[in-house]
Amino acid sequence: ADGTFVYVANSSNTGEIKFTYSVIDERGGSSTGEVTLTVSQRPNQAPVATPDRFTVVRGETVTGNVGSNDSDPDGDRTKLVYRLVTQPAFGQVTLNADGSLVYVANSNQTGEAIFTYSVTDERGGVSTAEVRITVAAKRVLNGTDGNDRLIGSASDDEINGGLGDDLLDGGAGNDHLFGGDGNDRLIGGDGNDRFFGGDGNDIIDDVEGTDQDGLGDDFADGGAGDDFIATGLGNDTLIGGDGNDRLLGEGGDDLLQGGNGNDQLFGGDGNDRLEGGDGHDLLEGGPGNDSFSGGPGNDRMFGGDGDDVFDDVVGTDQDGFGDDFIDGGNGNDVIFAGLGNDQLFGGDGNDRLHGEGGNDLLVGGNGDDFLEGGDGDDRLFGDGEVSGTGRTFSYINNFDGPDRLLGANFLGFGGAPGVTNVLNSPDPDHELELVFAQGFTPNQGGVFAINPNMAGTERVENFNFAFVIDMASKSNDDRVEGLSVNFGNLASLPANNEFERGVSQGLTVTLDPVLDLSEIRWNGNVIGSVRSSTLEFRREGTMIVNVSSTGAVAVTYATDSRPFLFAQIPTNEWTTVNQSGWQFGVAGRTGVKEGFIYIDDVNLTANVVDVSGGNDTIDGGAGNDFIQGGGGDDRLIGGLGNDRIDGGAGVDTAVFRDVQSVTRLANGNIRVLSADGDDELSNVEFIESNGRRITVAEALNGFFLRK
Repeated sequence: ADGTFVYVANSSNTGEIKFTYSVIDERGGSSTGEVTLTVSQRPNQAPVATPDRFTVVRGETVTGNVGSNDSDPDGDRTKLVYRLVTQPAFGQVTLNADGSLVYVANSNQTGEAIFTYSVTDERGGVSTAEVRITVAAKRVLNGTDGNDRLIGSASDDEINGGLGDDLLDGGAGNDHLFGGDGNDRLIGGDGNDRFFGGDGNDIIDDVEGTDQDGLGDDFADGGAGDDFIATGLGNDTLIGGDGNDRLLGEGGDDLLQGGNGNDQLFGGDGNDRLEGGDGHDLLEGGPGNDSFSGGPGNDRMFGGDGDDVFDDVVGTDQDGFGDDFIDGGNGNDVIFAGLGNDQLFGGDGNDRLHGEGGNDLLVGGNGDDFLEGGDGDDRLFGDGEVSGTGRTFSYINNFDGPDRLLGANFLGFGGAPGVTNVLNSPDPDHELELVFAQGFTPNQGGVFAINPNMAGTERVENFNFAFVIDMASKSNDDRVEGLSVNFGNLASLPANNEFERGVSQGLTVTLDPVLDLSEIRWNGNVIGSVRSSTLEFRREGTMIVNVSSTGAVAVTYATDSRPFLFAQIPTNEWTTVNQSGWQFGVAGRTGVKEGFIYIDDVNLTANVVDVSGGNDTIDGGAGNDFIQGGGGDDRLIGGLGNDRIDGGAGVDTAVFRDVQSVTRLANGNIRVLSADGDDELSNVEFIESNGRRITVAEALNGFFLRK
């Protein structure tokens, strides 16, 4: 009403616009007029292009739209046109007119790929902006504090589980998986993956649902907790960390380190290195040439197939504490057990077993093995062949305690006459006991010698010799028991050997047993016939010799046809056994009479052996005796002293005074405590005490103690 107006022009029209108007006064007078408006085009404003950022893993493709954050002050964004201005330094980019983007990253390059683009409106307004694409080596996924399920891509991923019990699956590619705290499951898939379980009881498996399809050389660290790690194929590194872990190397040449805790390590196929670390660990190598180190603790190690090496502490020989069980399995194995009371089994193959410190058990198994007991009281079993090297001086080394070499059925040293082979010890006061299987047959060459520098007690049992045993410079504590000597065809040996082979055909002399011997000699290098053969014994100090004979030579006492012989040999005198009987230089005493052998010298220890097979009475008298009844129904009297009584075949009775207790020992033998002493029985059917005779079973049930 006051004459003001507002005109809104159309956005699509230009030119002159006319309209008329009228004006009226208060008394009704009026007049009209015309208004002409010129509508012209508004000045253009250029569109606004905003810089963009994208991220992609090398070798992968990223898509997007650079125009998603652009604008046009003049109006419609749909009429904007996009063009590529500059190319990136690496990778391939495609920019469409609508702003859509495709960028393909190179597989061998990382960093920032930078390019520019332009945007143009319909009136020609132009603006440019920069695009930065970060090309990363791997994709990064971060979990929450909860229980997450994070799945990687086919490329290289980094997945961080964080807190909670998480499932992390890297998929293909070279992935880094960090479980963090919690009981996590980490799955790598194909590629060279690295696993870090973190705290908690984690499971690390290279491929879900399979054991050996995870290709790649992986690194897995379980961290704290009781972890399970299985890395599949590839040359992998598995570290258990703290806790009781279970590590499976499976295929490939793997390194398995158990760390602290009682761990189980399984190398699987390949040449693996297994290190148990602290704790009582189980290590199994599987096929391949594996190496083992148990570390502190009582460990059990099994090599499996292949040439394996066991050393209880890496880089040292004797620092591995703990009582270990080591089984080399098949292959040519080398075992160093370290300190502790260890059990070493070579298995098949030519093995080297070193007990090192502690009281060890060494079993060579099949093959040509080298056994070294080391410090402590060791037992060595040769099973098959315990062999030297065939050199001029070869030995089984370092017997420095009451050691035992047991169970061999072939002892091979050298192989040529004149070669000296020694069971060697650095300690002259130790005891050495050799116990061989019945029917033992050694090699047919060379000289077998116990080191003459040793002054301790040496013992050989059940030994079937075909060569020389050198007892020179030995004390009267040295003994050979249960000795069967086979003399076959042989050229002459040095004349001063203490036990030489003859050349007669099939000559067998059985000494069963010979006690407290200093020297045994087969007299002469050439034996013309059986009837001219002689066997000599020399006494030093107190000695008893009890000899029986089987085979081609019948050893008897004078005209007595009984196959018993008992003699006391004067000091430093020679006693000769030949076809005409037993001869001695100073008159002695024998106890052979009508099926009864009696030894009445309380200062003597005797072994009494019955080889006649009759129903005999044998009285050992005072002293610690060993009585063997042989065949027949025998009456065996140990007398005063701690005796060993073996009834042999037949129904035998052991006789005592005032039996106090009868118990069974761990080895199956019977222990009898009586007024006579502490005796051990075997192959005895009845026990008699003060004229009362009952079965062994009744005695074990305490019948002697019942009123």
